[in-house]
Amino acid sequence: MTGGRKTGRALVGSLLALLILSYAGPVHALSGTLDALWQDRNPVPRGECLHFLVKAWPYKVYRGRTSPHDCLVKAIRDYRNGDHEEAMGWLQAAFCPDREAQQNLVKQAPAVLDYLLTTYGSEVG
Repeated sequence: MTGGRKTGRALVGSLLALLILSYAGPVHALSGTLDALWQDRNPVPRGECLHFLVKAWPYKVYRGRTSPHDCLVKAIRDYRNGDHEEAMGWLQAAFCPDREAQQNLVKQAPAVLDYLLTTYGSEVG
């Protein structure tokens, strides 16, 4: 019985490690991009990014001339306040106009938001 428990715990530990790595791997791949966006304070999005719809309901929120850095700041604030939908919208706005990056971001949203909160949360009031 003791050997079975050890084997079960080892299996659970291995599965947990794989799960953590599956979240950490993709976020690690995006961390360089997120760090670069954090440094980008240029508030001059062009074309479709000016009209990027961050949130559609109950009121419309557009990106406008918000810099990538400020998009991430707003994402962190909304995430802290429990509005995960708007936080995700601001994250996607920061990645505008790169649709592929936006889709990858959606797949990893919780881990990306946790990374931002852990890495830059202390800098956001």
